[in-house]
Amino acid sequence: MCGMVVVETKSAQLRALVGGFSFSAKDPGGQLAAFDEPRSPGSALKPVLYAMALDRGLALPEHLVADVPVDYRGYAPHNDDGRVS
Repeated sequence: MCGMVVVETKSAQLRALVGGFSFSAKDPGGQLAAFDEPRSPGSALKPVLYAMALDRGLALPEHLVADVPVDYRGYAPHNDDGRVS
């Protein structure tokens, strides 16, 4: 499921809502308003974050990024499906 909300930044006016509402879909998520679900941007930010890390010398193309459980003072992010890596 994916969705998008488009807002004009100067006026804060809503311009478009896209996602979900496929009433003929056989999957259970087809009729959800995806734009109205609280979700993390997740993978959408990865290219930007990786590019910044490369530009700043914090990572190199041949380096692997560890996908391990972490805890930041009580905040423990997890995969969307609830499973830990």
